[in-house]
Amino acid sequence: MFVVPAFNEAATITRVVSLLLPLGDIFVVDDCSSDETGSVALNAGATLILRCEQNRGYDGALDCGFKAAFAKGYSYFVTCDADGQHPISAIENACKILTSDSGIQLVMGVRKSFQRPAEAIFSIFTRLFYGISDPLSGLKGYSRRALGTNGAFGSYPSVGTELALRVAKHKRKFREFSFDVLPRLDKPRFGSRFKANFRIILAMVRWFSWYQFKK
Repeated sequence: MFVVPAFNEAATITRVVSLLLPLGDIFVVDDCSSDETGSVALNAGATLILRCEQNRGYDGALDCGFKAAFAKGYSYFVTCDADGQHPISAIENACKILTSDSGIQLVMGVRKSFQRPAEAIFSIFTRLFYGISDPLSGLKGYSRRALGTNGAFGSYPSVGTELALRVAKHKRKFREFSFDVLPRLDKPRFGSRFKANFRIILAMVRWFSWYQFKK
């Protein structure tokens, strides 16, 4: 099944939901959008719309979707962005890898290029410590066991990296594959260039100064 966090993505969510429909159930988390993201996603065929009454941010939206999906008993969870940048071939590949081996707890799509300097810096550290090439990729897949051992998708503002890093830190089995990102049609979810780089560096510092050393 798919968890799709969405904030003001009415212009792109129909295409994303339409691509995912043949592959499995779709939970769209409407993160208190000011547009019609939720209703548009529902009309496009999304299985469930989860509406946050206040904006929870990327990690909070994913946590909401993962908890709902986990409670319904799904075995596999794939995240992808609502802006349409993930090609269907890459999404299909993530699903195939995740379900091909019961021992795999994490599969990660690795973008062939980064948009921000902070992403490249984060990648250097995660490759060095864990062998993870693109911790900030929005295209990831998790087994139920990966989510169950952590209890939640994220416990702090990690811009979507915490659960993946925990899987790798504890040396659980994961796989990566590379893909080309499609052109973006809307504004980046992280905001301005300065704000985006700051948020990414802050998440990296939090992890390596504290969470890296916790069990």
